[in-house]
Amino acid sequence: MLKTMREITKLFCGTQFVFIVLILTNSGISQTISKPTFAFTFACASSNFNTYPVNFNFSPATAFASGNIFYLQLSDALGNFTNLTEVANSSTITTSPAQLTFLVPTNFIGGEGYKFRIRSTSPALLSPESNVVPIYYQTFINNFYINNKQPTAIFCSGSSITLSIDDPTAPPTTLTNLSYRWYKNNVVIAGAIATSLSINTAGTYYVEINYGSCTTSSSITRSQDVVVTSVAGFQPVSISSSLGTNIGLGNPTTLSTVQNSTYAYQWFKNGILIVGATNFNFITDLAGEYYVSVSNINCTVQSNKIVLVNVLNSSATVIPNVISPNNDGINDSWVIPVQYISGSNTEIVITDAVGKEVLKTKNYNNDWPTTTIDYKSVNPVYYYVITPTTSDIKKGTITVIK
Repeated sequence: MLKTMREITKLFCGTQFVFIVLILTNSGISQTISKPTFAFTFACASSNFNTYPVNFNFSPATAFASGNIFYLQLSDALGNFTNLTEVANSSTITTSPAQLTFLVPTNFIGGEGYKFRIRSTSPALLSPESNVVPIYYQTFINNFYINNKQPTAIFCSGSSITLSIDDPTAPPTTLTNLSYRWYKNNVVIAGAIATSLSINTAGTYYVEINYGSCTTSSSITRSQDVVVTSVAGFQPVSISSSLGTNIGLGNPTTLSTVQNSTYAYQWFKNGILIVGATNFNFITDLAGEYYVSVSNINCTVQSNKIVLVNVLNSSATVIPNVISPNNDGINDSWVIPVQYISGSNTEIVITDAVGKEVLKTKNYNNDWPTTTIDYKSVNPVYYYVITPTTSDIKKGTITVIK
């Protein structure tokens, strides 16, 4: 062996030192970082407390260069490190065992399956993954309420009621990193995770902020209980027209529904409340879509809808070029001869002054305009084209005045 070493030394002459170093560095010594450990069962951070230490070992300490940096890596909520976050680091750790302390980010989306991992830079190593741990940042730690702080709510049988989180000084509804769990009779409602809940069955309801394993029964994570009861509602309400649906100007029809002195009524035309129309019946000679809303102390229901059509004398041929939709009962809608209205298969097209189409139908009910006209500083002018199936096309203008 000595002879062999002399021969090797002689062969490599001045390079024997390098060779000896190579032998030493390949003698089986390796650098390792242990699996991270921690003493906390879950991290329930808030503005009141947010300090969590993670422990690890590394060896041999002398194999980690003086410029080495240790990083504490945090997985996503499912334990995957594809989208990791490095939450702490240190360039001064030189002895083992070691510790890195992290703060849960305030915009953190909490979860149950987080893991840690240690990364070093010199040498470039990764530790094994830690055990899973629930981590949450409790952004909202004030009392909160639902149902305007009221302990009871009532809905009509056959309908529903919506419970919503109220808006206190710092409303949880504005914090996008929160999720919720709604309960009925202390049983979680599957899929109910929004800031409101539609209810159609009686019971005791509350909602909690979903902090997972960090959720408690305290007022900072759950609302008050709300006892929801059901009361008897209305039977379906219908309306009828004394003259049917084809009516004439100056020959009004009577729309009516069930009469009851304990009910409140409100009539609508084309979806717009008719001021003062609060009786069980309503008299009109104007075309449009009508319905009535009926209420008692607890419930409100809406009737069916009736579409009234203004029918002129069949010999009439005049197509008006001026209307004044001001709800005075006179010339409120564009009423054209019967041969062009619903049932005649006539196409009606109305455009504004710049050519934008505001109406196109083959089922015109003598009820245009059905929306509010923007007069601005002048009376707007519209253009119409009437295309019958058996006669010539009619064209003209419609001036809308106040």
